[in-house]
Amino acid sequence: MKQSDDTSYRRNPPKVFTSAVVAAVVVAVAILTVLLSARPVATAGEPAGVDLGACRSAGGSLEVPPGGDVNIWAGWIAHESGLIADYLSAVDQSLSVDGTPIANANDLYGPVVDAGDLDGDGDSEFATYWNLTLDPLEPGQTHVIDLSVGLTHRITDGGDYDGDGLPDWFGPGENLWNLTCALTATPTPAPTPAPETTGPAPVDQGGGTASTGTTPTASDPLETSVTVPAGTSGGTVTISEGPVTTSQTGFTLVGQQVVITTDITGTTASNPLVIVFNLDASVIPAGENQDTIAIFKDGTSVPNCLIFTGSTVADHDPCVSNRELLAGGDIRITVLTTTASTWQFGVAVATPSPTPTATPAGAAWGDIDCLNGVTIGDAQKIARDLIDLAISQGPGCRQVGSPVGGGGGAGAGTDLLWGDIDCLNGVTIGDAQKIARDLIDLAITQGPGCPLIGERT
Repeated sequence: MKQSDDTSYRRNPPKVFTSAVVAAVVVAVAILTVLLSARPVATAGEPAGVDLGACRSAGGSLEVPPGGDVNIWAGWIAHESGLIADYLSAVDQSLSVDGTPIANANDLYGPVVDAGDLDGDGDSEFATYWNLTLDPLEPGQTHVIDLSVGLTHRITDGGDYDGDGLPDWFGPGENLWNLTCALTATPTPAPTPAPETTGPAPVDQGGGTASTGTTPTASDPLETSVTVPAGTSGGTVTISEGPVTTSQTGFTLVGQQVVITTDITGTTASNPLVIVFNLDASVIPAGENQDTIAIFKDGTSVPNCLIFTGSTVADHDPCVSNRELLAGGDIRITVLTTTASTWQFGVAVATPSPTPTATPAGAAWGDIDCLNGVTIGDAQKIARDLIDLAISQGPGCRQVGSPVGGGGGAGAGTDLLWGDIDCLNGVTIGDAQKIARDLIDLAITQGPGCPLIGERT
């Protein structure tokens, strides 16, 4: 993170921004309607860079371009300019970047700006934003931002979200924001090794070797040699190394695949072809080694020979006669076989036992904040979350849109989502409407296998 001469974190002046922001929501039980107005294309005064509200909507992680300053921001919007001052007097903000607390985080906020008519009522809304510039990231590096925003006393933004004709109030003690956001610089894609073909290489009747090389590199991560035994009928050997074109159930394939063709005849289990594969360390996953790399011939796993290491007989046809760790982490695998074909390399995929997500204590389907059962406030919180406004949750309560488990979601066997009241099409404004309808005993339609509102899940 960059610091100015006064040792405080550098703050950018507010800039005209181009991303979408807040819309107005009114939950009116009397008419059973939740209105969600379209967001504007641009809102004056919003800083450039990463909107932490967007990071929250994306599940707590975003990719950013590598090599340049990383600018983060958030803010507060109200229906009257004077209400911004009320917010600034009440806000209790805690901010840290990569585990380092930002001193005087409340002082990051900029001046009040006219945000334009966001809810379509003909009147402007007003906003205050803060932003902070972080150090550039190299590809694959990450900044982790922790933000918590509370209130020391009760305030309002002037909005009437429950339709009672009066402004709704927030705080004190309410967490408006409680967010961890990971910003990762887009990794540089690994280069794709160029296909390599050797042959047809003539091999004499008395035996010989065809090879693509013996020393693999990161850009050419596989080298293959085929030795034809004496006593066979001479011919040609062709070795083609290139991208993997198939998959293996339960394995992640690594490196390249090798297609070997030959018209050599007369090989037997006691007089086999000897194929040597040299794999570069760059394609060996962390935690794997020469003994854990699996090798496949035409999709079938190749076992070690009965006499291991050093067998000269393909007692299994084919079988691995040797596995070696070379200098620099490269691996050499020697195979005995009577026939050539297509060869691949892989590592077993661990299959962890699924851990079910526990339902918050005391929560029922539709009790979005896990507080006080299902109320009109839960409908409001779905609506606020859909337009990236902060909501407060009870202790241990999951966020709107997070998986619940149970397999009753849209699509066979998919998990339920917290806030997807009808288990159809994810969390939408229709789910807020269904809570409102249910509260006044009007009928609602649920997806197959979906819990009823108020039912324990």
